[in-house]
Amino acid sequence: GAIRLKGNFSALFMGALAMVTPLTLVFLIPYLIARFTDTLWVMSIGIALFAILVGPLQIGYIRYFNETIDGNQPRLSRVYSCLNFSIFTLRTIYIALILMVIYIVGGILWMIPGCFAVSFYSMTLFFLEKYKYPRLSEAMNDCSRQMIGNRLAMFSYKLIFYLVYLLLFGMGALCLGLVFILAEDSLLVSYVVALCSTIVFIFMYTMVTVYYHSCNQIFFEDTLMYNERKRARLQREKELRKQKADAEKQNETDKNSDTKADAEVDKKESKEKVEIAKKEVKSKTKKSLDAKKEKSDKKPTKKAENKSKKDAKSEIKDTKSEDSKQN
Repeated sequence: GAIRLKGNFSALFMGALAMVTPLTLVFLIPYLIARFTDTLWVMSIGIALFAILVGPLQIGYIRYFNETIDGNQPRLSRVYSCLNFSIFTLRTIYIALILMVIYIVGGILWMIPGCFAVSFYSMTLFFLEKYKYPRLSEAMNDCSRQMIGNRLAMFSYKLIFYLVYLLLFGMGALCLGLVFILAEDSLLVSYVVALCSTIVFIFMYTMVTVYYHSCNQIFFEDTLMYNERKRARLQREKELRKQKADAEKQNETDKNSDTKADAEVDKKESKEKVEIAKKEVKSKTKKSLDAKKEKSDKKPTKKAENKSKKDAKSEIKDTKSEDSKQN
């Protein structure tokens, strides 16, 4: 926080003073009037004014702070830019009231419930100012969602400031007690002490608020950057998983195509083998038929030779018989 304040502390201090002063006065003056006049309803007016002003003034200081850090040198009136009749101002008042209830209930129940409540919604005004949500529920839900993983860190630094604020308000209560004690003897002295105490309180409260808001702003920006990096990392992981799945799918497709190609080759080879086997069977069948035919052709030839031999023998016999007759 101190690094962000370097060179801008005086301007930021004046802006915080412009925010803190009316909040302190609208609470302190009715309280003093109620104590001195015994009219408690005046105190309720002060509390109501404080609840109405705290949200718009915080939003105004957020704008003033960001513009100062960016080097724009805004006017102090920028702190009061949300003090108007608009829907956005009503939203800031509503959120401020919700946060006040959370702080009060958390304080009554002490730390544990208050810790979780603060860690969920305490940065809602920053989200509302940055993103201008059309509905309050969107701002609160987005704040709660983006605080996931950062709640412990946020509450750790806020706890330190809460203790400082508690100490500061304790000192203010002691000063008020001193004022009431002095009022019994001398009103003038009590007024002087009250005025001096109020100036010191506002000064100290402003100093703490400058550092506190600076830490809030830094934490808010770091949270956004962290979530942005987280989303980018998840997106890269998703893309890598998709690429891996596509690669596996492509490998499976290539494998299936190779298997199909191998099956076609095997089918073609088996078909060729069948054709060769058929040709071989056909060739063997033809050879067998040719052999049978040759064999059948040879048998009649032998019969003819035997017959011719018989004829020759019969002729010779006939010749001999004729010769014997002649003799």
